[in-house]
Amino acid sequence: MAQEIESALNKALENVTTICSSTAEKVEISQNELHKTLSALEEKLQGIKELSAIIDESKITAACESIEKYKARLERIKKRTDGIKIRISKIEEKISAKKL
Repeated sequence: MAQEIESALNKALENVTTICSSTAEKVEISQNELHKTLSALEEKLQGIKELSAIIDESKITAACESIEKYKARLERIKKRTDGIKIRISKIEEKISAKKL
């Protein structure tokens, strides 16, 4: 009878050992998959950061180009205005000369 109990306990111990071993393997596989997923997510995040920087740079570049165009336009307007002021000044001088 003692041998039967010992045999049953040994068999139960083997079953528990097998279950624990199988569970440990599955946990290890899951951990490996999680590490792969985490690595993939980190790569994607880095790609998103780089893309975000590129997008921000392109927006800044576009804004700078718009500012430069607007600045050039204002310069042209200023030159025209200065030209008109000079012409008005000359006309005023002629009018003043005729009044005298």
